Amino acid sequence: MFDAVKRTLPTYIAVCSAAVSDFKPVTKEKQKIKKKLKLDKIKLEYNPDILEFLGKNNRYKPKLLVGFSAETENIINNSIEKMQNKLCDIMVANDVSKKRVGFNADFNEVIIIDKKGNTEKVKKNSKRFIASIVARKIVNSFLDIKKNLN
Repeated sequence: MFDAVKRTLPTYIAVCSAAVSDFKPVTKEKQKIKKKLKLDKIKLEYNPDILEFLGKNNRYKPKLLVGFSAETENIINNSIEKMQNKLCDIMVANDVSKKRVGFNADFNEVIIIDKKGNTEKVKKNSKRFIASIVARKIVNSFLDIKKNLN
């Protein structure tokens, strides 16, 4: 995924809606790993952080960088920290510990945070509706950036 993203650069807007995986096995096995293998024998390493790469690499930094933050506690604070660490312009945060929204549900609720510290809570609704709110925020933010460039 990291290589595929790099091939699309440069771009004006990047929306990173999910991490592919934070970790990967250090070694790639040629044969199937049998269940009898103890899981502690599998060594993991970090995958490249695509969102962080986009935010911190000035050569490739989009004019508008949007990230998503799946959290289980301190939703707003953790999401703001993530947004600042990865130099995002917008962070869409959601509480993935809730059973009635988010993963494995038709509905979600999110908090949209911008780099000025403004937050917009979108109450439980269909994922399609929430996507339209997020898309509108992205378009309006990009239009503001474009206006300031002129």
